[in-house]
Amino acid sequence: MKTYTLLICGLLLFMFSCNWYRENPEKTFGEVEALMENDPDSALYLLEMIPLPRSLSEKHYSEYSLLTVMVKDKLDEDLVKDTLVVKARDYYVKTDNMKKAAQASFYLGRALQAAKDNEGATNAYKDAETYAANINDNNLKGLIQFDLGLLMFHQITKDGAIVRLKSAAEYFKADKKYRNEIIAYNHIGRAFHVNNNVDSALYYYDKSFSLATIHKDTIEQALVKMNRGLVYESMGRKDTARILHKDALKSLKSSEHLVKAYANIARTFDGRAEKDSILFYTDKAQTMFDEKERPELKASISKLLSIVEESIDNHPKALEYHKEYTDNLIDYYSKANEQEVLKANTKYDFERMRNENNQLTIEKQSGYMAILALAVVLLIISLLFYINNSQKKKKVLEVQQQVIHLRKLANTYDEEKVSIRNVMLRHFDILKKTILLEGYMTKDERKQGEKLLKKFNEIVYEKETLDWEILFKTMNHVSNGFPDKLKETYPDLDLTDIKICCLTEADLSNTEIALILNLSVNTIQTKKSNIRRKIGIGGYKDIIEHIKKNL
Repeated sequence: MKTYTLLICGLLLFMFSCNWYRENPEKTFGEVEALMENDPDSALYLLEMIPLPRSLSEKHYSEYSLLTVMVKDKLDEDLVKDTLVVKARDYYVKTDNMKKAAQASFYLGRALQAAKDNEGATNAYKDAETYAANINDNNLKGLIQFDLGLLMFHQITKDGAIVRLKSAAEYFKADKKYRNEIIAYNHIGRAFHVNNNVDSALYYYDKSFSLATIHKDTIEQALVKMNRGLVYESMGRKDTARILHKDALKSLKSSEHLVKAYANIARTFDGRAEKDSILFYTDKAQTMFDEKERPELKASISKLLSIVEESIDNHPKALEYHKEYTDNLIDYYSKANEQEVLKANTKYDFERMRNENNQLTIEKQSGYMAILALAVVLLIISLLFYINNSQKKKKVLEVQQQVIHLRKLANTYDEEKVSIRNVMLRHFDILKKTILLEGYMTKDERKQGEKLLKKFNEIVYEKETLDWEILFKTMNHVSNGFPDKLKETYPDLDLTDIKICCLTEADLSNTEIALILNLSVNTIQTKKSNIRRKIGIGGYKDIIEHIKKNL
């Protein structure tokens, strides 16, 4: 019954929570917003606890969709499947909530960018830029410009990327988001470096490094050092580059950054003259790889090793590393193509159509809930019946096993032999009790396991209980005083211990002793272990053999 009570309480709690969340989503959303910055895991947990979010009102579902994608972005989770936020954007545009429309469009851009839809992502970012034009949120404006700049950077339009990244840095500076500002300057430096404008690249790297130093951001300092090292490496100043890469190693923590740093250091050595140094750092890089490591990083290491081996005319080895290099590149592009195929179905046009169809599903949910409730009730009733029936069968089986053991005991009785075992069996009147029980176990009684178990205990333990005082006297007579000598030689043994020793001397098994003393077999085993300890023997040595040596 306890199990059923828990099931019913759980069902009621679930139904109550469904209604509570539907009536009070604002409170949950407020808690999510408070937790999002410092504890996004808990924020996501609260959102996932909302049952049937699609049944929320349009207003609440739009807020739920936006908060979900924002929290997942904080946790660096894949946003590919979160293009549902397009519906939230449309709702906020319709209700003239430009701040949330800008947020929704910005995160839609991130989701589309994750889905490799760069054109759709660019349009979403530009929409976000338009919506955010007249709002007072410099950090959001900076994020929009930054992501748009990065998207342009990876699409070869480096000049346009620099303009966007500079704009992002200004917004972050105005909002005192110093870490974002540091990152923006670092990426501006990268864009200039790719454009072969070394002086401007170093200028912005220095700005990024100075700001990171002021705010004691050691990770960003290390990343800037790595990028500066790449600039000096491209200028042929490999010793300076090596110093910067080694210095960056002291603060880097992620395996990806460490692999890049070791590979950068390896590249600063001359292939023929400093092969050992190159191999040392490439080996360091390779030890950082794991199953999740990006194949393009592995490719860069293989390519470097191929160049080293070729410089010393070890062409077979160079060819082997070059094959690894091409295999890793093929792996990289294959995975990229697979992702393109898998993510194609998540584009927001498809999601928009699916959202419209979901309205039909919401209208049917009341009927589904009723069917679900009925199914749960039927399940509970079936479970109750099954458990009750199982308990009855278990009790009947328990009695049947005990009767079998009684019958075995009865069959070992030898009327002509004088021994402790026969004295005990006769005193226990085992044959009579067995016959009574076997006669009582009629077909009707077996259907009532609890009643049958009660009758077993009544016959065996209540009507004719053992009188151990008389039994001990009889045992003393037939066994040359075994019980009395046992008590005298081992005073630490309690009454139950004495009984167990006597029954063991009568050559009864643990199961038979448990049956006679109305204890479990495990209890008998535990007590025998305690007896061994009390009489001074260890392990599983024979108790009776040891006792008889000392009596």
